[in-house]
Amino acid sequence: MDHQSIASVFKSLADRHGAWFTQHVIDGVAYGGQENYLQDDRFFDFLELGRPYGDILEIGCYEGGLTARLAGLAGVRSVVAIDGRDYNVEKTSAAVAARRLSNVTVRLCDINDAVAVRSLGSFNQIYCTGVLYHLKDPWNFLVSARHLSRHIYISTHYSVAARVVHNGYRGHFFRESGYKDPLSGLQDVSFWPILGDLVRMLDDTGWTIQTLRNYPSHRALAHTTPLPLVNMQCVAKG
Repeated sequence: MDHQSIASVFKSLADRHGAWFTQHVIDGVAYGGQENYLQDDRFFDFLELGRPYGDILEIGCYEGGLTARLAGLAGVRSVVAIDGRDYNVEKTSAAVAARRLSNVTVRLCDINDAVAVRSLGSFNQIYCTGVLYHLKDPWNFLVSARHLSRHIYISTHYSVAARVVHNGYRGHFFRESGYKDPLSGLQDVSFWPILGDLVRMLDDTGWTIQTLRNYPSHRALAHTTPLPLVNMQCVAKG
């Protein structure tokens, strides 16, 4: 597509689904929003701690900013990018087409649906950033993920206060805004475990943490106040 065609597609999607947050630079021209993810330490930690090669499953592609970065890594054969919102899938698909990324497939998938998740296939690595803390019952996804890959990279916020106990894990509930908010979870609430119980949750669901980096005060892309964040590379037990 030429510049005019790309600009027209991006504008049409913004008109129908809301303004872009993600910036896509294509042949030296910037389209979309302002965030280009070039300073995203979640991605940098993945390059150092994870397994960026072969076939990668990206959980929660949003508007395709990190999808494009994953697809461009040396050694990456393919990326399957999923999201639970059809308008995010449409935006990512448009960005993938405009960038001419032939090794990317974009699919609609709600990771709260275990059957749908387990039907995605098999991968060398799961890339899961900014998603786990949007789930009400995150252990269900962690169990399903073991059917897809032996390796998962997780970047997630966690709670510093044990206000409730949910399925045996301490933490707090967070009010989500639902489907219409592209940066929110799909359910009404999510559960943020405290860090120690998140580690225990991973062990309970069959994962061993190989490396962990803790950022007690991390300024997230879409938040104005710092939040605790942990980046982990895990391998399936057995």
